[in-house]
Amino acid sequence: MAHHEAALRSELKKINYSDKKIKLILDALQNGKFEQNFISKQDQVLLRYSAKLNNLQSPIENSDILELRAVGFDDRAIHDIVTIISYFNFVNRMAAGLGVELERRFAK
Repeated sequence: MAHHEAALRSELKKINYSDKKIKLILDALQNGKFEQNFISKQDQVLLRYSAKLNNLQSPIENSDILELRAVGFDDRAIHDIVTIISYFNFVNRMAAGLGVELERRFAK
């Protein structure tokens, strides 16, 4: 998360989120606590789906896709969601497998 935190913080600033709200969002993401009133229902569903697809401790089921559709994601958006999640999962596993270290500015 450290590697992407600065970019997310910058994007949230662009839409005029306060520093307090940005901190709440970053804490929620880092702790997997997506059920927060300051995170939209659509984003909560997307984040839960992303966590499930990344971990795959339980298989993706039709109900997961139906939940995405229920909050407004169409087939194209779901395709894009799966593609982006899978791509970053692949890249992160490649980097981990090769022992790639974060740039010093991102290391905590």
